[in-house]
Amino acid sequence: MKYISAPTEKISSWFVFLIKEMQNRMMSIIFIMLIFIMLWYVPQINDLILVLNQTCNHWLAVPMFFTSLIVFAFFISATGDYFSPPDILYTKKGAFPMYQNKRSKYLQLPKDAKEVFVDAQRNGHELAQTSEFKEGRGQYIRRVFPKVLGSILILVAAFAINHTFSEVYNGESIVIGGDWSFIVVLVLMLLMLNQSISKWVLSLISQVPKVAKYGPIVITVISFILIVILGFLNRGGTKGDSYRLFYALVLLAVLFLTISLSYNSYILYIKRKIGGKLIIAFIGIILISYFILFFNPMGLKVFTPISIIMICVIGIYATFNILKIIGSRLELPVLGLVLLIAVCLAIYNANKENFNHYEASSTDVIKHKPSERLSLNAYSARWVQDRMELIKAQDSTQPFPIIIVSAEGGGSRAGLWSFLVQSYLFDNNPDYFEKHLFGMSGASGGGVGNNMFYTQAYELLENSSAKPLRYSSWSQGYNCDDDDSGFEYRASTIYNQDYLSSSVASVMGRDLFKNITDIGVFYDRGALLEFQWEDQFKETFERDGNPLGAAYLDLMPKVGEHRYIRPLIITNVTELQSGERVVISPVSVASDTHNMGVFKDLLSVYPNQDRMIKRSTAMSMNARFPYVSPSARITDVGQFGDAGYYNNVGGEVAERLRVALVRALDSVSRIDSTFSKKYVIKNLVLSNYTEQPDKVVYSSQLLAPLSTIANATFAHPKQSEKTYTNVITIQSKRVEIPVDNTSITRMIQTLSESDGTIEPVIPLGRYLSRAAVRSLEFRLNQEEVKKQLDSVLMYH
Repeated sequence: MKYISAPTEKISSWFVFLIKEMQNRMMSIIFIMLIFIMLWYVPQINDLILVLNQTCNHWLAVPMFFTSLIVFAFFISATGDYFSPPDILYTKKGAFPMYQNKRSKYLQLPKDAKEVFVDAQRNGHELAQTSEFKEGRGQYIRRVFPKVLGSILILVAAFAINHTFSEVYNGESIVIGGDWSFIVVLVLMLLMLNQSISKWVLSLISQVPKVAKYGPIVITVISFILIVILGFLNRGGTKGDSYRLFYALVLLAVLFLTISLSYNSYILYIKRKIGGKLIIAFIGIILISYFILFFNPMGLKVFTPISIIMICVIGIYATFNILKIIGSRLELPVLGLVLLIAVCLAIYNANKENFNHYEASSTDVIKHKPSERLSLNAYSARWVQDRMELIKAQDSTQPFPIIIVSAEGGGSRAGLWSFLVQSYLFDNNPDYFEKHLFGMSGASGGGVGNNMFYTQAYELLENSSAKPLRYSSWSQGYNCDDDDSGFEYRASTIYNQDYLSSSVASVMGRDLFKNITDIGVFYDRGALLEFQWEDQFKETFERDGNPLGAAYLDLMPKVGEHRYIRPLIITNVTELQSGERVVISPVSVASDTHNMGVFKDLLSVYPNQDRMIKRSTAMSMNARFPYVSPSARITDVGQFGDAGYYNNVGGEVAERLRVALVRALDSVSRIDSTFSKKYVIKNLVLSNYTEQPDKVVYSSQLLAPLSTIANATFAHPKQSEKTYTNVITIQSKRVEIPVDNTSITRMIQTLSESDGTIEPVIPLGRYLSRAAVRSLEFRLNQEEVKKQLDSVLMYH
């Protein structure tokens, strides 16, 4: 048993106690920093919180996210009182907190020292009735600091909305001062930890007895009611919805702080009668959810990725605290030892020759072997030969358009945009794919969209009964209650899915366990993503078999099989060991020295001639975003990651395809001098629109090198695009769409005098809400975009 005497009132003493308490709560602080980094700065995650209320089931997704924040904040605020529960030492000078070397009962909610004292008074404890609760500065900080930390966690989430909002809306901020307002709030929270300031504030409140008596319960009730009202007013992704979500989370922080720090009789009554049972229920929901996600990462997609992330982080935090409990019983640093051993085992397992958990998926059902492929030069010559008469039939005023596509990366947003644009071109003129398209290249999400389009376009030319890319009927209305006619293109149905939750659940669940222990046989998060793509593609296009799960070369272009040899699609990846571009190609590139031959041809070095990687595997290897997806491993060859590491457009491959094509065209022009005037090569670049800042944003010297590396990675392909000729750039961009036409939204529209439209945020990651998908479809139908697309196949 230990007793902490009252410290002096000096600021230095206060600061010493604060630092000491921060050391005691270091694990909680680290986890809050982790949440801060993820929600503010990590791509594919930081914009998820802003689109939380876009989902059609926001009535479930938003409360689940709020619940996860409450549970995490409670864990942070209460774990200290669980490991060392407070008791009261009664002396002549008053009742002082003391902390014993024992633990609370497993299912008993911890109480802080002042709540223990107030309970003793309520239960008629004789000494408590005649004593005054007193505590030194160190004791005060010990009681209040964890509750402030829990509130800060919720505020981190709230101000993450403001931070991302500012990035999306080109510097506009929800609150005055932007991100600096968060710093101000943190300072105010820290001032609460000064006992003198706290006593001064309470003395002012006590001068108005009714405020002291009813203030906390009024704040609690009003905060709760306002949160419910703000949620009720959600329209599915407007600017106003972002404001409402921000203020709802701020109110949640106020609600949590009030309930945590108030010892008002009404508040304590609510905590005894409802709060304890409710928080246990919430904890049970979160921990059971983590257990489900551990064994089935795709099992709770209904909660949306941001809630899945919070559930998994809470699960890990709870696991760490369980290890601390074991360590306290054994009087050993079990948590530290386990973490050290885990790191060592993870490094050891990653370097084992037989650690095949992240092995790239493959199939043994193969139609063609890599050795059967045409060389790039032979293919180019054949492509020109098959279209010779079409080209010669033109004149110089109406040259034959030859198209080379480059699709920029950017998660599902980029994949859908590539799929939509090319669906529009094919639907308006199937000759786009059969006669005019020479080759396609892309990176990350753009490469995924390319492959999906290619697979179905190939089928449409083979099978007249195949499902078209465009639905025969659709409605411009945006209504979550009527899903059947909401999309114009089947690509939108495929991408109106959550392809992210299974990855984040795996990386913080069973994949993490596998990395450390190498126990169990199950699919890694990269393979799970492939299965999701395969199943959704098959279902949407009502395909027999599994076209995306087939061997990559099943759709290999072959001489004489069709009137016009099929176009090329090159899937790009980046090799981890060398950092070089690697291509997965339906033609051999090795003989094209000083051009495409500079890139490693993955299929030519694939070690198993009786198997081949699937098309979905090539797609996922091309889109292996850091950490969200694992690096794919091919034993005895290497590891491979996202194509965007090297070039986020795939433009350098497209340019080298153009060189090979020009070489084949020139061979004809040397015989027929008029031939070169009868065709035109057009570079179709499918990219993401980015807001340009109004002024220069400067970086600190600490962050300057990292900012330079990150910006240079994306600037390089953009500069390369400027060297192309005959470029048609089609940019994705969020645009206004009609709002969900329900009675509630009509009422909100009337109250706010809005025009019945929303302009939803389109996130970077592998999660697109219905509103985001609809926005891209409406972008496709804008006159400026249609005019650009119609010019692609225009003979001029």
